Amino acid sequence: MTTGLVMGKFMPFHKGHIALIEFGLTKVDHLIVLIVTKKDEEIPVEVREKWLQSHYKDQAVTVEIFRHDLPHDGGFGEEDMLKWCEAIASRYPDIDAFISSEAHGDFLANYMGIEHISYEPDRCSLPISATEIRKNPKEYGEYLTEEVKAYYGFS
Repeated sequence: MTTGLVMGKFMPFHKGHIALIEFGLTKVDHLIVLIVTKKDEEIPVEVREKWLQSHYKDQAVTVEIFRHDLPHDGGFGEEDMLKWCEAIASRYPDIDAFISSEAHGDFLANYMGIEHISYEPDRCSLPISATEIRKNPKEYGEYLTEEVKAYYGFS
């Protein structure tokens, strides 16, 4: 049985995340979806966990939370990347693949000695980011699940 790992903030959970996770499920037998979170984020991690668990309740997906104080601004240097790699590798020593659309996926996979399965790094089919959604959720409602729309008060 193969196990893959997908990680992100999922803040909010959107159709781009769904596409990544669905892709991952075609590549491994079981997928761990890791919600990375720090204190005082805009959307509580428990809300994000509920969205993911609800969406994948009948699939080979385990949703877990990773509370951390690691650098998390996207502008990682090699030293910061190594801190992330150490934290993830120590928590998940038995995964077979890291699935992402991020450039740092190769770095993490190489560090762990596993495969990086890249999914649409250019995000052509769903050109959206959670950052853009948070700025104006109603403008991007087409990318959101019904639960996320309810969170934002869509009528």
